[in-house]
Amino acid sequence: MKNKYLLPLLFTLGISQSHAESTWIMPTIESCKANGGEIKKDNLCQAKWEDAMKICKVSNATLPSIDRLKNLVTSCGATNVTGSTKDWKSVAGKNNKNTKYHTCHKKNGFVAYNYWSSSLPTNNEGFAFEINFEYGYQTSTRKNTSLLVKCVQK
Repeated sequence: MKNKYLLPLLFTLGISQSHAESTWIMPTIESCKANGGEIKKDNLCQAKWEDAMKICKVSNATLPSIDRLKNLVTSCGATNVTGSTKDWKSVAGKNNKNTKYHTCHKKNGFVAYNYWSSSLPTNNEGFAFEINFEYGYQTSTRKNTSLLVKCVQK
C-alpha cells in the first residue's frame, strides 16, 4: 500500500523510480528555474555553481563532492582522467568508447556532459571541480560557467 503513494511523491520531488533506491536527486524544473538555473534538453537543469548550490539546497540535498563523482566513474568501469593522468587523451578516448561505462552512468541518471561538484580547488577561489561523463574527465572550471546540476541526498 505504501508504494502506491511513494512513486507519485518521488516524481513530484523530481526523483525517478530508478533513482528512488539511490541517493541521486534530479532537481525539479520549478526549483531549477526559481534558483537561477535553466532547463536544457531532456529537462536537465543547468546553472552556474552558486545557483547549483542553492538548487540542491532547496531540494534538501547538496552538490556531490568530486570524490563521489569520481567514484561513480570508476564503479561504472571507466578510469578517472585529469590533465596530469599519463597519456590522458588516450585514456579519455577509451572511456568514451566504453559502452559498459556509458550504460552505467546513464542508469544512474547522468548524461555524457559536464556536472558540477561541491569541491573547490585550493588557491583558486573563482573555480570549482566538475566532471565530464563522456570522457570521465575531471577539471576545475570557473564558477560563472553553466553546467548540469545533479544533487545527492544529505
